Amino acid sequence: MMNWKEINKKCPKAFDLFFEWFKGDPKAGITKKNFLKVNDIIMMGGNIRELYDFFDKQEIFGWVSPEIQYTRELDEDGINPHYVPEEWGHEIHDTAYKYELDIDYSFTTRTEAEDAMFEEEFEILEGKLNKS
Repeated sequence: MMNWKEINKKCPKAFDLFFEWFKGDPKAGITKKNFLKVNDIIMMGGNIRELYDFFDKQEIFGWVSPEIQYTRELDEDGINPHYVPEEWGHEIHDTAYKYELDIDYSFTTRTEAEDAMFEEEFEILEGKLNKS
């Protein structure tokens, strides 16, 4: 679960930009104080998908996937590579500069990987905003 209070504390400029973007949504008739008080994705209608859209607009592109282990030979079912569903990770790229900004495949669930990815994206955005 996203900890909005912590994100607001660590990345105030990025959070403010996100909140202004979020408030543009007609169903988001809420103040920043109330948003932080509830401190839950429920504020976004339970749809974390909104964060993908927000970061896409900022040209910070992230995705989550299971770990892939490649083998030199096909297994008994003729399959290669192998996906390891108990090992999840995320990758973050900035297409404007074609850089890989972060990669981490150390999570046991998709949700853990996704939460860590969004937190890292807020930190990346904060860094970009502090440079401007």
